[in-house]
Amino acid sequence: MFEVIQEKLYKFFTSRLVYVSAVLIAAAVILIYRLFVLQIIEGESYLDSFHLMIQKEKDIQATRGCIYDRNGNILAYNELANSVTIEDVFKAGKGRNAEINDTLTRLIGIIEGNGDEIEVTSNLCKVNI
Repeated sequence: MFEVIQEKLYKFFTSRLVYVSAVLIAAAVILIYRLFVLQIIEGESYLDSFHLMIQKEKDIQATRGCIYDRNGNILAYNELANSVTIEDVFKAGKGRNAEINDTLTRLIGIIEGNGDEIEVTSNLCKVNI
């Protein structure tokens, strides 16, 4: 009886099916491990780099010149206008308004320190250089 079991086990372990199954199971374990590492462990860094890759800015110069009326008076002209954009990256909490005010104060100091002026129109600000 022991010899029959031993012979069946020997045939089972020497068959090609066992080796092929072992290779497929090992490949599946490796793929699942890599998927776990890419999604769970390093997922946030890949998401950040993806956002950096899809967000691009490109400045395009206007191609038109001055626009005149039929009498030769200028209606529209090209003028260089600079703008400053501040993104809302301030943390919520008690000190949020103080941080925003500090940032704006430093920004105004930099602009006026370069000899430029700030023009306030309703809720928009325009920097004149």
